[in-house]
Amino acid sequence: MIMLLLPLSLAVSSASASRLRHQALQPAFVPPPLSFSSRSASFPHPLRRPCTSLFGLLDGLQPTDNVSQLSDEVLSGAQLSPESVKKLLANGVKSVLNVRAAIEPGYRDDSELCEGENCGYFHSAVTPFDWSRAKVDGILATVEAAPKPIFIHCAANIRSAAVAVLHEVKSGRLSEGDAVSKAKMINDRAGGLVERYLKG
Repeated sequence: MIMLLLPLSLAVSSASASRLRHQALQPAFVPPPLSFSSRSASFPHPLRRPCTSLFGLLDGLQPTDNVSQLSDEVLSGAQLSPESVKKLLANGVKSVLNVRAAIEPGYRDDSELCEGENCGYFHSAVTPFDWSRAKVDGILATVEAAPKPIFIHCAANIRSAAVAVLHEVKSGRLSEGDAVSKAKMINDRAGGLVERYLKG
């Protein structure tokens, strides 16, 4: 029970006290529930639709899978479970590029899984510590040559998001001026990697 302490000189009717108690129990703001429907188009930032796709490539994934689709050619994300990888392949993804180093905790090689699903698998490791224009250019050449659509992944959709955004720049679908902000819509640290690359 909520007790209202009022000065003795203030006379409050029982109706007024009831109204005050009711107002005290109301939260200032209740956010609306979010919907992660695969067909939803009402998200404020298109790159923050973790499981929303205009092209159907992300159908069946969960928001926790942390996958972003930048175009009909390229998706970026964290390392997925084998079941989620199979969903991507069933939805039409033709290549998977793993940019994780084999020594990273939780690293998994999905080459056999991809081969069994008639999908190309590529591994070209890069870390934030050896992120250089030369190394990233080599990875971008792999992305360019691989069958599309391609899913690029790292551990947490940071390096992979940066590579995917830079591929969009190289493909002419995104300007250098917009690249950093687009990457930051996915992950702030991805924006930092894109900025480092563009500065040379």
